[in-house]
Amino acid sequence: MRRLAGLAALALVVVLAGDLPATAARGAAAPEVTNGPFVADLHLVSPTTGAVSSTARRYYEPVFSPDGAFVAGNDGSTTQNGRWILSRSRLSTGRTSTVATFPSLRSASFAWSPDGRRLAVDWQSRSGGGARISVVRADGSGAPRLVLTSGRTSVAFVDLGWRADTGELAVLMDRQLVFVEVDGSGARTLQGPCSFEAPSLPVCPRGPDFSELDFSPDGSSAVVSRPIDEALATVTDDGTGEVIPLRDDAGVQLTGTSALWSPDGTTIAFLSNDPDATGLAAVAAEGGPVGYLPGNRPWEMDDWQPCPGGECPLPPRASSPVAVTADRDATSIHVTGELAFALELEGQPVTLRLRRWSGTRWVTLDRTTTVARRVRGFRATFARPEPGRCRVTVRYAGEEFFYLPSTDRDDLRC
Repeated sequence: MRRLAGLAALALVVVLAGDLPATAARGAAAPEVTNGPFVADLHLVSPTTGAVSSTARRYYEPVFSPDGAFVAGNDGSTTQNGRWILSRSRLSTGRTSTVATFPSLRSASFAWSPDGRRLAVDWQSRSGGGARISVVRADGSGAPRLVLTSGRTSVAFVDLGWRADTGELAVLMDRQLVFVEVDGSGARTLQGPCSFEAPSLPVCPRGPDFSELDFSPDGSSAVVSRPIDEALATVTDDGTGEVIPLRDDAGVQLTGTSALWSPDGTTIAFLSNDPDATGLAAVAAEGGPVGYLPGNRPWEMDDWQPCPGGECPLPPRASSPVAVTADRDATSIHVTGELAFALELEGQPVTLRLRRWSGTRWVTLDRTTTVARRVRGFRATFARPEPGRCRVTVRYAGEEFFYLPSTDRDDLRC
C-alpha cells in the first residue's frame, strides 16, 4: 500500500487540495506544490468533493511520478509467457508504455525515484527465490537491476518507499524499516547500520514493528502504522528514531490504514477504522482536528498526486450532463432532476432557480441549492407564483479536477 503545519479549524482540515501553501522547507527556488487527487486502484478521486474519474489504465497499487504527470503500476496484463507488465501512463493523453516485465507471481508495491527517472518494484519470482526488489528505468530502457532479495527465506517486503532527501530505498522487511542504498553500498535502520552484502537480506538491529509507511515530501519523516492495532504515528529520521503517536484535537490516538502524506507536506490522509466515522479522513501532519472526505468512500487510497507549480496534469475534463423536470400542483412547483455521472456522486451540490417572464425578460423569483441524492437524483420545491410563463433552471458548478459545469432548464405554465 502506498500511503493538514497547524490548521486553526476543522473546516480548514477538510479543504485538502490546491489551496494550502507548500512547506517552507522546500526553499524559495522550488515551485509551490499543491495537492491533486488521490489514486485508488482503478480511479482518481478528488480529496475535496469525492468526485471520481477513471485513470487511463486499470492499475493496481498505482503511484504518481514526482511531477504528477504519470501514473505507473500493474494493470493485470501479462505477456504470452506469463510475465506481468509494469506500465506507465501519461495522465493528460492516456498514452501508455511498458516499463518492464517480470516473471512474477504477484506485484506488491512500486516507488518512483525522486528525479522521476527510475521505479523500484517489489515482486516475487515464479521460479522461487523469494521476494525481490528491482530498480528499472521509467522510460523502459535497460533491464531491471536486482537490489534486494530474500532468497529462500520466508521474509516478505510489505511496503516500499524512495527517500527524497537521501536517495535511499525504504523497505518494510519483516515489519522492520530498513534503508537500502540502491547501489548496494550499505543498509541501515533508524537504530543503526546493518550488515549488508547486496543483494542478500541485510542483518539489522531490531526496532519497532510497522505495517505500512509513507514519506513526507522532504523525505525526513514517515507516517507509519503499528501492525497490532493499526495505531498511526510519525517517525523522524533524526538519529533518535522516536515514534510520535498521531492524535486528534482531543488527544485521542488515531487508527487506520493506507496513510498518505500530502504532496505539500501539511496533511496526512488515511482510511479511518473508527467505527463511528469510517472512511477516508485527513489530519494535520502534527495531529489535530480530523476531516472526512464527502461520502466517506471506503477506498484504500494508493497515492496522492503532486502538482508542482500548482498545475495538476489530469485526464481531459468530462462534461457532466444535468437534467431537470418541473411539475406543479395548486400551491407548489415540484422539481426533480439527475446528475448523469459515470459513477454515483451522491452529495454533489446543484443550484436551482425559479424564473417568471415579465414581458421583457426572465426575472428570478426564488433560488435554492440542493444536493444529489439516491444515486445522483435531486429534488426541490418552490411556492407557485401568479399565473404566467415560468422556467426552472439548474446549474451544476462542476468539479475542480474532473467535471465541467453544466446547465438545463424546463419551461412550464405557472
